[in-house]
Amino acid sequence: RKMDLPLLALVLVSACGGRVWTAPDYCSTECPQYTVVEKHKDFEERLYASAQWITTKMAGTVISDLMAASSRLAKVASMSGRTGADWPVLISLTNDSECWYSWFVPRDMTESQITDPSVKLWRRPEVSVYVRVFDGTPSIKSGRDNAKILYDDLKKAERSVADANAYTWAGYNTYLSLTHHNEIWMEKSQ
Repeated sequence: RKMDLPLLALVLVSACGGRVWTAPDYCSTECPQYTVVEKHKDFEERLYASAQWITTKMAGTVISDLMAASSRLAKVASMSGRTGADWPVLISLTNDSECWYSWFVPRDMTESQITDPSVKLWRRPEVSVYVRVFDGTPSIKSGRDNAKILYDDLKKAERSVADANAYTWAGYNTYLSLTHHNEIWMEKSQ
C-alpha cells in the first residue's frame, strides 16, 4: 500500500512530461528557462518562463554608460556574496533612447539585498520572443544591426512584434571571452 503513492506520482510525472529543463551549452551558469515554439531558418520563436533579474537604467548607450551600469550591478551582486561575472546579461533598448541593463540572478536573491536605489529586482513575466543568434564581440552597434536584420526577417515571414522600435540584446559570455553567443530578442505581438 505504501508503494502505491510513489508509483502513482511517478506515473503522473511521466504522463505530464515532467522533464527537467537543461540549459543550453552556451550558458555557463543558470539561465532563464525557455521552450522553443518554432524554428525558422533565420530566427526562432521562444516562450521564456518568468525569471528574476536585477536591473538599472543606463544614462545613454556609450561605453561609459554601460560600464557605470555594470558597476552598479556588480556592487549589488558582491553584497549578496556573488560575483555576477558569468550571469546572462540583457540590454533592453527602446527607440535607442531608453536603455536598461540587467543581469539574470538566482531565485534566492531578495529585494533586501539591494541597497542602491538605482538598482531594482525585476521579475520579468512569461514572454514570447523572436530570437536571432549572432556571434562576435558585443556592442550597441552590433545589437542595433542584428535587431534590424531580425525585424526584416520577421516581416518577410509575416510575423509581427509588439514594438518595432524595441529590442533586447542578450549576452552569455564575459566581454573578454574568446567566443561570444549573442542574441537579439523582439517581443511577439499578442
